[in-house]
Amino acid sequence: KVLTLVFDPFIPSLTPMVAHISDGDTTMNVSNLPLADRYAAAKGALDAAQKAVDALKAEIKETGVARLEGAFYVVEVGLSERASLDTKLVKAILTDEQSTACTKVTTVETIRIKPMAAVGK
Repeated sequence: KVLTLVFDPFIPSLTPMVAHISDGDTTMNVSNLPLADRYAAAKGALDAAQKAVDALKAEIKETGVARLEGAFYVVEVGLSERASLDTKLVKAILTDEQSTACTKVTTVETIRIKPMAAVGK
């Protein structure tokens, strides 16, 4: 089963309204789904929305226009410079000891989504 979330685009918080199970064409409240299913559905909606946003950004940039006006929003395109540190070059210049002294170790938490069929429940 594939879960997708339906959002009301005019609610600024993008609060999920309902979940839709595509193969059974059944609609149910998101709050009734288990947490893992709500998370997977929200992540799927986020990924799909990000693809749509990326495509729209590309389309906006292709226009070459600095300001676009819609019925509800104005979109402005800006250009600025950003400085970044070339870590490959820094590591080549510093000794291993200096590089280690400048290295900050952090803990990273990840959440992975797997279909129940892949887990073998």
